[in-house]
Formats: sequence, C-alpha cells, structure tokens
Amino acid sequence: MTSRTTFAAVALVAIALTAGTAQAASTRAEYVAQADPICLSVQGPVDASLGRYIKAKRKHAPLGPAKARLLRSWSKLYGRVTTSLRKLTPAPGDEATIASWLKARGVVLKDLAAAGKAYAESEAKLAKRITLRGDAAIIRSNAAVSGFGFQNCASDGDTLWSF
Repeated sequence: MTSRTTFAAVALVAIALTAGTAQAASTRAEYVAQADPICLSVQGPVDASLGRYIKAKRKHAPLGPAKARLLRSWSKLYGRVTTSLRKLTPAPGDEATIASWLKARGVVLKDLAAAGKAYAESEAKLAKRITLRGDAAIIRSNAAVSGFGFQNCASDGDTLWSF
C-alpha cells in the first residue's frame, strides 16, 4: 500500500467515525447555539399541523380525530428534535442538567404519543389526563434549563410549548 493510499484509507475511517456527531460545546452559549437551530427547524411543520387543527375546529369537525392527528404530528417532530439534541455534547459542567432536560423531553414525547392514541381511540378523558401530565413534564423540562438562554428549545415562562 502506498503512503497516498494509506492516508486516504485513514482519512475515510476518520470521516466515518466522526460523521453525524456535533463538535462538543466548550461553553453553555455554544451548546445553545448548536441546539436552538435544531429546535427551530421543525417550526414550519409544527405551525402547519396546528393550522390544520384550527381549520378543523372552525369547520366544527369532530375534534378527537383532529387532536389525534395534531398530537401524532407533534410527537414525531418532538421526537426528531429530541433525537438530534441527544447527539450534541453539552458544555463541561452542564452534562447532568442537559441529561435531566433530555429525560424530561422523553417523558413529554411519550405523553404526546399516548394522548394522540387516546384521542384516536375516542378516549377524551384519558387523553386530557395524559395531556395535563405532559404539560407538567414540559414545565419540568423548561425549568431544567431555565436561564440557559434558549430561544427555541425551551421557554423561560412566556410560553408553555417549545420544540
């Protein structure tokens, strides 16, 4: 093997090993700068699914199926964002806080899916209980990173939902 071939092989292995991983954040601000665009990336689909729900509500259509579609859509989007956020490396000293935040996001994700399923099965009372539990999980999730400076991934109290 020539030195040029060896170099190319080593370079390919290095690229393969680092593909899909974000650079570790050295500061909290860097982590937020990496995370916020991920959360913002789903805003268009979130707004579109909410628009479809509002449209169904205005038409006085049965809301159970519309809520089920909305929550299933949000569950997929929230899951996609959470999966991407798990790939980021938090700044030194923030690892436990970020782990707690991501764990709370996991609870929210499960509740979104469960509430969507309950609405789809015409179990509105169960869906409402799950939704309330999910809202509490969102509040815990946001509280875990309160003061981090997120613009899109968490709320400091002005809104409940953030993706």
